[in-house]
Amino acid sequence: MGTAASGNAGVGTIKVVIGDVKVIGVDGVARQAIVGDKVFAKETIQTAANAIVQVQLENGRMLDLGRDSKIALDDDVLNVGQGGATPAPATTDIAALQAQIAAGADPSKVAEATAAGGAPGAGGGADGGGGTAGYIDQANSTGQVTSGYSTGIGGIAFPDLPEALPPVEEEPPTVSVSVRVNTSVLPAPGTTPGD
Repeated sequence: MGTAASGNAGVGTIKVVIGDVKVIGVDGVARQAIVGDKVFAKETIQTAANAIVQVQLENGRMLDLGRDSKIALDDDVLNVGQGGATPAPATTDIAALQAQIAAGADPSKVAEATAAGGAPGAGGGADGGGGTAGYIDQANSTGQVTSGYSTGIGGIAFPDLPEALPPVEEEPPTVSVSVRVNTSVLPAPGTTPGD
C-alpha cells in the first residue's frame, strides 16, 4: 500500500490494474500499482504499453488511464468540474425557458447563445445569421482523373523456367539369365574310376 507524502490525504483508490502500472510518489520513488491501493495528491500514475488502470477518485469520479500513458494527480485533474456554481437541473432550465417563450419573450434575449449561435462572438454574422453560404460551380464537371502515378499494366515479366525434373525416357527392359551347372560323373557299379 502507498503512503501519504507530505501529509496528503488519499485522493482515490485503485480499482482495476491490467499490465505494468506504476505510481510515482512526490519523492520520485515508484511503486507497483495494486488493486485497493490509495493514491495521493501530486503523485503520478504511469502505464506501460500493455497496461490500463482505473482509479475511483474521492469525489466519486472514475479516472481511466490507457496504455502507454502518464498523468499527474494535481489540482487540474482532481478539481475538474468542482469549481463555480452548480447549474440547475436541465429539466428546470428547459421548463423555465419554455414558459418564458410561451409568455412571448424573445428566445435570443432569454437564453445563452448556442455554440453554433448567431451572435458575432460565436461565429455568426452581425445580423444574427449562422454563417456564409458555400457555392459549388459545376460548369466543368468532366475531366481526366489521375492519381499522379502510372496505373497501367505492370512491366514485370517472369522468365521461362526449365522443367523441374528431366523427362523419364522409357527403354525396353534387358533380361539376363545366368545358370551355373556342376556335373560330376560317377563310375558304373562294379567298375573302378579311371577305366
